[in-house]
Amino acid sequence: MKRSDIKVLIVEDDKSFGKVLKESLSKLGMSIVVETTPEKALKMVRLESFQLAIIDCMLPKMNGIDLAVEMRKTQFSQNPVVLMSGIFKEKAFENESLTKTGAVAFLPKPFELAELETLITKTLSGLLQSESWSLKSLLARRLRSIRDRMKVIESLESISGLDIPMIFSILSDAKVSGHLTLVTPEAEIYGVTFGKGSIQAFDSEKAEEIILDQLKEKDFLSEEDWNEFQSLGEKGSVINKLINKGYVSPHAIQSARAYQIRMELSHLMSLPTFQVSFVPDSKIDDDGGLDFFEAYEALQSEFSNHVDLPYFHSLYQEYMDAPIRLTELGVEEQNIWSSDSLVGFSGLKEKIEQSYSLSEILSETSDEELKVFEAIHLLLVNRMVLFDDLQKTKNAKASLERFKKLKRDLEKLDAQEIFMYFGSSERVLEPEVEKIYSSFKETNHPDSLRTDSNEAQEIAKEVFELVTNAYSILIDASKRESFFAKQEERKEALRVEAAALYEAALSQLRKGQAAMALKSINQAYAKQPTPRYFFIKVWAEMKGGSKSVTPSELSEWLQKMDGFSVNERKDPFYWMALGVLKRNSEDPTAVGCFEKALSLDSGFVEARRELNSIRVQSGQEKNSKPMDFLKGDITELVSQIFRKKSG
Repeated sequence: MKRSDIKVLIVEDDKSFGKVLKESLSKLGMSIVVETTPEKALKMVRLESFQLAIIDCMLPKMNGIDLAVEMRKTQFSQNPVVLMSGIFKEKAFENESLTKTGAVAFLPKPFELAELETLITKTLSGLLQSESWSLKSLLARRLRSIRDRMKVIESLESISGLDIPMIFSILSDAKVSGHLTLVTPEAEIYGVTFGKGSIQAFDSEKAEEIILDQLKEKDFLSEEDWNEFQSLGEKGSVINKLINKGYVSPHAIQSARAYQIRMELSHLMSLPTFQVSFVPDSKIDDDGGLDFFEAYEALQSEFSNHVDLPYFHSLYQEYMDAPIRLTELGVEEQNIWSSDSLVGFSGLKEKIEQSYSLSEILSETSDEELKVFEAIHLLLVNRMVLFDDLQKTKNAKASLERFKKLKRDLEKLDAQEIFMYFGSSERVLEPEVEKIYSSFKETNHPDSLRTDSNEAQEIAKEVFELVTNAYSILIDASKRESFFAKQEERKEALRVEAAALYEAALSQLRKGQAAMALKSINQAYAKQPTPRYFFIKVWAEMKGGSKSVTPSELSEWLQKMDGFSVNERKDPFYWMALGVLKRNSEDPTAVGCFEKALSLDSGFVEARRELNSIRVQSGQEKNSKPMDFLKGDITELVSQIFRKKSG
């Protein structure tokens, strides 16, 4: 994945610091998006794909920990999170936050920007496409352009003789023409000429000598003819002159040169290191020569003589657990599968067809480990197999899960709710709809999906169809009008049902039936999630509607209450709910909450009872003091009666 394709989401309510982070991280070449509220951030990760998120723990309405947990329920689910905080710096809080969110790091503010840059680069290293190429990268990558092949060769500072087969494979696969130059530390120079991927010639100090010896050995050139030719006093290279003078046939030279190439290639395998370069030359034609499989056959014997397990362990270390898959050539080509090097490995092709990893193949075979590596290497350099990139496989799985999650979320929503899910206002105005749909198409269109998974493709199409259908409803005037007319009818019906359930819950609470009240208000809240219904829900929970409430749950309720607006806090039920929450937390400021509820509604009997109960418990009222039987807490009234009797 290119750096420019990586998107990082920063959630920071301090706009100035958010701007600083964006400017710093933009230097890494990634796309940086800053959001100031959890609500916007959550809608953003539903709409677009982000590879990493940096979240401040102290945010309005929802803290950063809860936001990260919610983001885990979206397409962002498996991606890394970095938490930061300038307030919560205790080690216990850090450990709990990392455990709860699955974050990769927790940075106490202030921190060095360089530290964050290093952390992000390291965390995303598996996604980043290396700017330098290597032979190892070929294990999981099929190079399709000459330019890419040139990048690989240009990036190699040096290679060993054992790397020669992979170099030849790069050039042969592209059917390129040009000159490969290999130089040893002792300044020995070898030149290999490629014509349309075939090896046409191998130049070295001994090339002509080897060809002449082969001509003589095969009786293509008699000793008498050779002596006669020498007497002519010809200077320079003699091979072409032997043809021109009629001493040998072109076929004989071609046969001798093929032998010489094989001999020279075999010699290369024993050399420890080379400098390598390649110069393309499109003028070179394919004039016979050795194709790659013929060349590899020549190399194989010497390769086996010199290769060892440390070489293979180093080369394949990062790919031991990566699935191996057949290429098109691996499916179609039968000659290599029937070669002597592979026929002894029964079931090898079947295992690769089932995407076995190298580790799995080694664990299930009784064959020598070195021989298994040699067989896999033979298939690899002959372009019969490739390793799946582990990060790519992980990304493909994450992409599939992302679309599955989107489908589950969207298929139960109507057109309006679908676009609200992606961040539009409740009014879903046309400009909002257009903007969201355009952004959705750009990142989620099935045609732009980078995956070989048929399942992911099908689910992506279904998701795209859901959003497109919603878009067509909201953008077409007549469809939109009809949709909202039906929505109003449905909402009105839900409002009536929710109001009846709310009245029932309130009545049940006042009768002390907290469990029944909680059931009723939960149903009301599901139909119409208003702030008032939420306050009643909290009240019922705290009065015993639930079997037990843990300290962490109390803390979460208090944080949610803190997120309501000034206008929403004008509701006396807000202060009643906050009061019972604080009373359960043994917070003395609960008194002020109940007093506030009474100041907003002087007839709020339950708030007065809570207040009187607190005062009795705190000893502010004496046991002998007359109780107000209309406004006092019933439990306290009964308690005092029995205390008086026992006294």
